[in-house]
Amino acid sequence: MKVAVCEDEVIQINLLNNQIENWAKEKGIDISIDNFKTAESFLFQWSDYDKYDIIFLDIRLSEMSGIELSNRIREKNKIMDIVFVTGFFKYALHGYRVRALQYLMKPIDKSDLYFCLDKTLDRVNLKEETSTLVIETTKKIIKLDYNKIHYCIMFSPYIEVHTSLEKIILRKKISDMEKILPSKYFIRCHRSYIVNVKYIKSITKNNVLLENGLKIPISRGKYNEINDAFINFISE
Repeated sequence: MKVAVCEDEVIQINLLNNQIENWAKEKGIDISIDNFKTAESFLFQWSDYDKYDIIFLDIRLSEMSGIELSNRIREKNKIMDIVFVTGFFKYALHGYRVRALQYLMKPIDKSDLYFCLDKTLDRVNLKEETSTLVIETTKKIIKLDYNKIHYCIMFSPYIEVHTSLEKIILRKKISDMEKILPSKYFIRCHRSYIVNVKYIKSITKNNVLLENGLKIPISRGKYNEINDAFINFISE
């Protein structure tokens, strides 16, 4: 499991790290923890928007606040668990707006922290069970998490699958790829393109704009279908 801690007090960082590592040892799982003292340093290194499963976020940071950072996170990632760490309960209302998993009041209670980690672990395990595809590339057979696919483009007889980290080449028809991807999230917006609504920033009559700045064309008659799928996703 991959954890981020955004906290500007060294004592709190050390306490959280020790408790999280103890939880991981009890569960017998591998865990990685990255620590950030400012919201800006987190955003600077957060190029892979699926990198972390959970973030422990202090609300009162020096420059950009934890509140503002949580808004920025939700613009890019709708799934990552956000846990606010604070000494001030007055911020609780904002947690509903960004669908925070929990508020942890300082000093942090071990059982409350473990509850958050258990919830995230359950979600991660379920996601791995339900979102893994086994596909054959031009060179090997791989397991691929479809949540990390941004879009697919056809260059017959091949398909390029563009993920958060790499480009994968498949010798496959785009219609076959369309069948194995869940239609709730993947839309054939053009004869040569399939897009993941998770990574759409905006839609016009002629184009889909992805969060990475790429414009993908929309075929005539496909606008309503892709717009409805995008609205349904952001409304969840």
